[in-house]
Amino acid sequence: MIKRSIPVASVLILFLISTMTQAQTNTTNNNRNAKHRSKQKVDRTTIQVQPAASTPVTGSGTAGQITKWLGFNGTSFTIGDSAITEDKFGNIGIGTALPTSKLTVAGMIQTTMGGLKFPDGTLQTTAFSPSQVVSSLNGLTGNVSLAAGANITITPSGNTLTIAASGALTAVAHDTTLQGSGTAASPLGVAVPLSLSGSLPDGVLVNILNTGQAGTGVVGTGGDSNVDNSISGYGVRGFGGKITGTGQGGAGVSGTGGDGNSSNFSRGGDGVLGIGGKINGSGFSGAGVVALGGTSTSASGGTAQGLVANGGFGMVSSGGIGVSTRGGTGNGAGNSGGDGIVAEGGDGDGGATTGRAGTFEGDVQVTGNLSKGGGSFKIDHPLDPENKYLYHSFVESPDMLNIYNGTVRLDSNGEAIVELPEWFGALNKDFRYSLTALGAPGPNLYIAEEVAANHFKIAGGTPGAKVSWTVTGIRQDAWANAHRIKVVEEKSERERGHFVHPELFSQPEEKSVEWARHPELMKRMKLEREQMKQKQQ
Repeated sequence: MIKRSIPVASVLILFLISTMTQAQTNTTNNNRNAKHRSKQKVDRTTIQVQPAASTPVTGSGTAGQITKWLGFNGTSFTIGDSAITEDKFGNIGIGTALPTSKLTVAGMIQTTMGGLKFPDGTLQTTAFSPSQVVSSLNGLTGNVSLAAGANITITPSGNTLTIAASGALTAVAHDTTLQGSGTAASPLGVAVPLSLSGSLPDGVLVNILNTGQAGTGVVGTGGDSNVDNSISGYGVRGFGGKITGTGQGGAGVSGTGGDGNSSNFSRGGDGVLGIGGKINGSGFSGAGVVALGGTSTSASGGTAQGLVANGGFGMVSSGGIGVSTRGGTGNGAGNSGGDGIVAEGGDGDGGATTGRAGTFEGDVQVTGNLSKGGGSFKIDHPLDPENKYLYHSFVESPDMLNIYNGTVRLDSNGEAIVELPEWFGALNKDFRYSLTALGAPGPNLYIAEEVAANHFKIAGGTPGAKVSWTVTGIRQDAWANAHRIKVVEEKSERERGHFVHPELFSQPEEKSVEWARHPELMKRMKLEREQMKQKQQ
């Protein structure tokens, strides 16, 4: 070992050179293989620094920490630990005492020229911008894996990732009801008229569901018509399926209303809601619902009803009303509100009789006046019920007349008191009487006392004789007093020149009172009858 004395400045310079040489030597030796290292011998010279006695060097260091010169404090030079560390494995750390790689830096690395060169020889001189780097994918960060779904393949190749749909639909085979091939260059479109057909037993061919708040499932709008005496297009038209065996054909249109909410007393929705179209000029507005029964081509087959309505079944309440109608509100002098129901019997062709305007099976209640051309009862003939009917006409009167009758036996004085119901006097007024002696003449019979306190008295007869009596009275109850029947009524301005039964006066059907009251309805009904006859020919 050689000992030399050199100046302090030279010592510092030699120390730094020695330190850098040692670090470089360690790094180079770590990269060589074991065989090469065993053959290499590095001559090392240890220099012992003897600083001048007048300027000492002070300080301390940490094992593995590279020493650096800290400065001169006026009396001595000071050395201490630098930010560079080398562990026993040759790993260099800057800013950290525990390097985990050949070079571990705790902090930012800055290069002012030249950039960074990678093992593959590429040189990077600038950093990536945020727009060039994917930092997240659908909210996922870090290592993200792509999973292939049904009919999807993911193929990596180099720096390329290919995602393909192996079972994708590239074209659609179709008839003229569809346009296009289903590709981006030729998208699908619907041609008109659109026809959908197929075999789906007991299934639904087309199902439309609108999940939006109060959304409509289907809206149909018919085409306008500019031709006289024609009908514009239907918004929706349905035809039920035919049946070849026993049973029943399908409904043309079937509607089910939405359920109501019992907790807030809401009502269920209507199965079918029809609103007729408006009219602004001459002509007639549209009907809310028009129903035509099916045609029968068999002599033994019955013709279907135009409209069938059944009231709802009451599980724990009364049943629902089969049909509920209300006429529209009228406006203006000389006009009237609409009728709740206008019914007309079907025509009879080829010897057939005209149909009835209405048939009721069961009791019928009318809360207002009933006006009619005539009236009778009709029953099976009591003596030949299988082959004949028996009719009796109603008893007509210009008054609201009630008729009461009965028989009474005269007492020993040739008198009798006839007791009447307790409500008789409250219901009737203006009484008329008729007496008839039975079994023998009674020329002296008379009404001894008129109705009072709900009875009257007969006198002048033969003691023990039987007498038939009749009493009539005019109604005087509250409803009758408010709705007296007018025996003679002038026709309104609109109805003048029209007849209840124009055919009896050799007049055409357009002279009917109904044509005066409902010209639009009667025109439409006539037009529909004529169109139906044309379809049947």
